[in-house]
Amino acid sequence: MFLSIALKKPNGTSYCWMDVGSKKELEMGDDINHWIERVMKNVLNEHSIICYNDEEPGDSKATSKGHSKGVVAWNTQKIGWLIHSVPKYPSVSSSSSSLSQIEPPQLIYGQSFVYMEFDFEKDKLCAIIDQLSIMEAHIFHSKISNPSFLINIHSKKDICISPFSSKIIHIAKSSSWRKDLYEDCIYDHMKSAVLCETWAKPSSPSTDTVKNVKTIRWPNGDKYQTTQDHSKYAVSMDVNHPWVFIGDINHMESQTRRGGGGLMIQDLRLWTAIHHLFMEYTDVVSNPLHEVVRPKKWWACFECLDD
Repeated sequence: MFLSIALKKPNGTSYCWMDVGSKKELEMGDDINHWIERVMKNVLNEHSIICYNDEEPGDSKATSKGHSKGVVAWNTQKIGWLIHSVPKYPSVSSSSSSLSQIEPPQLIYGQSFVYMEFDFEKDKLCAIIDQLSIMEAHIFHSKISNPSFLINIHSKKDICISPFSSKIIHIAKSSSWRKDLYEDCIYDHMKSAVLCETWAKPSSPSTDTVKNVKTIRWPNGDKYQTTQDHSKYAVSMDVNHPWVFIGDINHMESQTRRGGGGLMIQDLRLWTAIHHLFMEYTDVVSNPLHEVVRPKKWWACFECLDD
């Protein structure tokens, strides 16, 4: 299995990335489109493809279906699944073997990406399509060479946790579940309080279990506020449970009524790298008009480390 994550900075195409399991730290890149081309190169030739997004390219109106964004592509050898936070992406030409570049309006805010690829197995592809069904994903483009075995996939579950390995799971929730994915599912599976970075216009207030990130600082020292970020990712606050979540739904009250989901990854190197990006978070307050910002001390998450 191949797994890679990328985070794009606001105002441009600069990004950081990590191939999970590579034993490398976060690396910097100039153009997020190059990362997408690199990771998806194995599945965009002689392929079938499904593109889904709650904001369709070329359409000014957002759908009321699942708040989910991604691309599933496969051929006879590989299956690839890109989960991202970019509205109106990608534009796809029926004659092209590549995805479009991210349009300039979608480069204003920070964005998040995770890509998973593995050898083709019918059961794994069906599991992915099942998760899309639960999330009520708005599919705006598809080209499927043999759709017959996918026709009857229609899950009626409210929430489903689908394992792709012992340390990689996908969580999907439907609109009928009516709960917050971070508070009511991710927290339980991380077995720890959660630091959460999602769209903050507006986000649900910080609680004892889910803290909203306030400030992000990159390895090169660049800083930006969460109000400049459209990403959707989170980490546990306990090194004994080093989980990272990257998905397509926000920590936001209105999104309890929307489908969505994301990948949860247990990897200490990735967990540490993401933690180092989070500089400040908002804490629980009795007065919702008064926001308390806490600096995240670098050692705070390591206090419970087992001997």
